[in-house]
Parts: sequence; C-alpha cells; structure tokens
Amino acid sequence: MKLSSGKKAFLTAGVCLAALIAVGFFYGPGSARAYAAKPPSGRPGKKIVVSSPSLPKSRKGLRVYKPEKAYNGSTLFCGLTRPSSGSPGRAVYYPIYLIDMEGSIQHLWILTPAPSVSFGRLTDKGTLFYITNDVPSPSYPEPKNSGIREIDPESRVLWFYPGFIQHDFQIIDDTTFLILRDELVYAPYPEKSKVPYLICPRTEIIDRDGNVLWRWRSEDHLDELEALTGLELPYRQFFEPELDREWPERDPFGGPVRACEEALRKLPEEVRKRNIRCIYPPGDWAHGNTCEIIPPNPVGEKDPRFKEGNIIFSFPTIDTIGVIDYPSGKIVWAWGPGELDGQHTPTVLDNGHLLIFDNGPKRGWSRVIEVDPLAEEIVWEYHGDPKISFFSTMLSNADRLPNGNTLICEGLQDRIFEITPEGEIVWDYVSTITSVEGGLGIYRAYRYPPETLEKIKSYQEPSAGR
Repeated sequence: MKLSSGKKAFLTAGVCLAALIAVGFFYGPGSARAYAAKPPSGRPGKKIVVSSPSLPKSRKGLRVYKPEKAYNGSTLFCGLTRPSSGSPGRAVYYPIYLIDMEGSIQHLWILTPAPSVSFGRLTDKGTLFYITNDVPSPSYPEPKNSGIREIDPESRVLWFYPGFIQHDFQIIDDTTFLILRDELVYAPYPEKSKVPYLICPRTEIIDRDGNVLWRWRSEDHLDELEALTGLELPYRQFFEPELDREWPERDPFGGPVRACEEALRKLPEEVRKRNIRCIYPPGDWAHGNTCEIIPPNPVGEKDPRFKEGNIIFSFPTIDTIGVIDYPSGKIVWAWGPGELDGQHTPTVLDNGHLLIFDNGPKRGWSRVIEVDPLAEEIVWEYHGDPKISFFSTMLSNADRLPNGNTLICEGLQDRIFEITPEGEIVWDYVSTITSVEGGLGIYRAYRYPPETLEKIKSYQEPSAGR
C-alpha cells in the first residue's frame, strides 16, 4: 500500500513525538544517560561515559529506591566532624549508623569517649572497627584518644591502638592490620628550609599487641615518585636543600588551594556553600588518604607491579595514586597528574582495574572512574547531569557492589547513592542525621549483605583468654 506524502509526514511526526515522550520518561529522576549503552568492556581505548540527572538538594532522606535493580543490604556510615585535636568539647559528634534500604536505622554505635570519627568497617563476627579524625600539629604532637578501635555491638571497646590514623585502614585478619598514619617530620636543615615541618604519610602493618611488623615512609621515596610521574616535587628540597627548587609562596604544600578556591568562586552559590575550601594543614604535601592490599586479580597475573599483596596509595595533594611493592617498599607504579584532581579511595576491582572517586576541587565537578592500570586509560566514567550537580571537593568514596552496581558517597552533600553500570540511580539517600551545624559530611559509606545485621545481633563476647 502506498502512502501519500501527507500521511508519510504525519506518521514521521508521530514516531518522532513518541520517541521524545519515551526519552522524556527515560530521563526522569534517577534515570541514566549513557554515551555508550553497555557496561565497561575494559578494552584499551574504549571509554564509556554515563550520567544521570540530579534530584533537588532540598529533598532529604530516601529519595530513590528500585528494589528490583538495587543491591539489597545494610549501609554503614557516620558523620565526620572537624578534627578534635585532643579537645572533644569543641566539635559535634555522631554515632556510627547502619541503615536498611528504606533508610531506617537498624543499629547504631554510641562512642565513649566521643572522638571525631572518620569511618568504620564491620567484621564477619559482628564487631566494628573505626578510626578517628585527628591530624598531628606542633600543639598536638602525640595522640590521646586518637587511633583505631574495635568495639562490640554495645559500643564497648575491645581493642585500641593509638595514633594519627585518620584516613584509612584495612583488616588483614583478626590479629593483623594495615594502617595509614600521619607523622610530623621536622626540617633536618631548619636554617635552609622554607617550612618548619611536613606531614608525611606512613603505611604500617601492625598486630594486636602494638608491634609494627612492616613500615613504609613516604619521604624516603620522593625520587621514585618523580621518576614515575614526571613531577618535580618542591618537597624534596626539604630534605635536600641543595636542590633549591621554587617553593610556593602562599601555601607550603604545592599550590592546590589557590586553584581550588578559584574554581569554587565560579560555581553557583547553592553549590559553593556546600563545598568548603580545599585546604590542607600546613606542610601536608601528600595528604595520604588510602592504603589497600591488592587482592588476587588478573592484571596482577600479567604484571607483577599489580600482584597480590602489593599496596595501593593515594596522594591527592599531588593528584597521584600508586602501588608500593611489598615487602621491598619501592614505588613500582604511579599515575594521575594531569588526569586526577584531589582523588579519594582508589580500590582494586575483581578485574584488576581501579575504581576511584575523583573529587575535582580544581575542575569544579566530581566523577567516579574505572581505570585500566596497564593501559593507564579510563574505561568508564560517571558524572552528574549537569556536572556541577554531583560535586564534593573533599571526603567521598565509591565501591563496586556484588551485583555490578556502584555505591557512591558524595561526602560533603551527606549523600549516598547506588547506580547501575549504565548510570541509572537505583537508590539515593541524603542523610538527615548527619547534616547538622558543625558537621563536615560523610567521609565514606559501605554496603554490607543482608546477613550482616544477624551477625551483629548474634554476637558472642570473646573468651577471657583472648
């Protein structure tokens, strides 16, 4: 049957209208926009970029929940406050919360004494480990209540190890732990130094008796960082004054504060007011925020730099992540300058790729990326739509869930949400219990399987012989 030109035009317009309606429905709240409509392939040169429209920031609590697509479980988080620096009365303190998929509190831990907590991790036996948010300074050189603790479901302290362990730790087994601590290093040549001290990351393996089984000092590996990244770090002249490199005039840790403040000034007020100044303590040249032992993975089977047992680090001040060879301590891989921007929590996925929350304080918007470390290429990226609708200059993490979705903590916005590989938001929660005066946001959030709550309820106290 032949159609007249008028009928053809009518049908064409109808098809176009139907398509527009479908697109409008698909791009509703929580829906995704995919530049490539399939999950990451991992092939070099193949980059998939996905995004989703953001809901109004004024909406709090549970905002999106699609049970058929979300990973069912319990989400652990707590509010972060400013470092207490040994004076608990100067800050607001929160419990640590475990919530269900509806946003209801399943369990909480009330901490005494009330330290400023960074984040916690649950164990298979029902206990919880957490670290405090304190940094060393000349006025607070030794930790008091700062450190790592294990507590039971009734918040009773089972174990405590003191130290400035504010950013990360990993439970290796029930008696051994990987920790990331900060230490003040005073100028060895004070008459020639531009600053009196640096804050240097230390990565250590410790046991329950407080023995340090292995220690890595970041300042011993500046030459390796320079060789792998192409950077010329002014911090080397702190230890080698004969280098006489140009030192930033305003801030002694490399210049990111000026660039960040300039980026923030360009943002709309409603975005800018929830993204505080990107300022690190004086001398915080690296601001180490990650330590993670690499698990078994296919990339490590091909390349020994990424073998099981090596250690991931992240230095956001210099926009760099890397790998430490264990036990030699040599930095064997580093990447990021010119691509990363103030990143947090690089973590190794089952396929050997790295998942990273790339904050973007100088860029002006955040993203979550998956990186192929062999090709040194981004193979998957998520950002907001518009881009500034998803932005946290500090804090934050991303974690790949067992069903292939990604849980994201947009820290300064008190927001935790889950997306599919195509970028569709299937769970979105903005905390009303941490977004109060005096709080900074949520440092990290983790999703645990449904049986976690039962392990907490059935917890048995350890025997007296432990």
